[in-house]
Amino acid sequence: MTPYTLACAFERIQLFTVARFAAVTVEPVPSADLVGALGDAVPNLTRSNVAKDAKLSTAKKREVRPPQPEQLGAFLDDAHHERLYPLLVLAGYSGLRRGELVGLKWDDIDMTTGKIVMARQISSVGYEVEETDAKTEAGQDRVVFVDQVVLEILTAWAATQMLEREQWGEAYHDGGWMFTREDGQPYHPDRVTKVASRLLRRFGLDASLRSLRHFWAAGPISSGADILTVSKAMGHASISVTSDIYGSLFDKSSAAMSQRAAALIPRTAEQAA
Repeated sequence: MTPYTLACAFERIQLFTVARFAAVTVEPVPSADLVGALGDAVPNLTRSNVAKDAKLSTAKKREVRPPQPEQLGAFLDDAHHERLYPLLVLAGYSGLRRGELVGLKWDDIDMTTGKIVMARQISSVGYEVEETDAKTEAGQDRVVFVDQVVLEILTAWAATQMLEREQWGEAYHDGGWMFTREDGQPYHPDRVTKVASRLLRRFGLDASLRSLRHFWAAGPISSGADILTVSKAMGHASISVTSDIYGSLFDKSSAAMSQRAAALIPRTAEQAA
């Protein structure tokens, strides 16, 4: 292996990571770690550390641009009669991940208080569905709360499911899933992404299902919430992940807070000049 071939391999790994998992969901391996790992291997496995001379690229961070409140509101109004409407509403009002949304069961939500406990995630690897535990890095269940508007929409959706259960009879797959097809089977995660993207494009928004999660995060950030609070609310493994994804939003929020703080100080025109 030469420095050139190592750099090419490193770049291909990064491109695969972005295409397969999205750039913000996987923390890339720092080039310094790769140099160190190969350095440790030199005495026994390699003749020289080719990583020292390789020009390793770094993952490019894209600026998060969530929909504006009026855009999201208009989009949800437009999607009111779509089957995925309740899921889209919950995505925008809670910031849940795709896998968390698809993995929800009715037992996970308290329809009186609006408390939702994340018990599982449903992911897709090569279109094969995998169910994993949704606990946080600390081994705790992640909890979010939704308001009365969302609860009313979910109540209406539960009534729709009840009618479908009666219509399908014994053929209905009653697994207790919150978001299902007409026969009670849960959605495939990739199907949810595809349909959500199609609806957003039809409405004229350059956005995805993930954009609705970003929209929810933008709320507390614009209100001045600290990065630790936002990180916990989003279920991130560390605040470094939150900073990587929403750093630009925090910068804008800090600038706006500075302007508001300055406006609170009474000054005369002559003194302020």
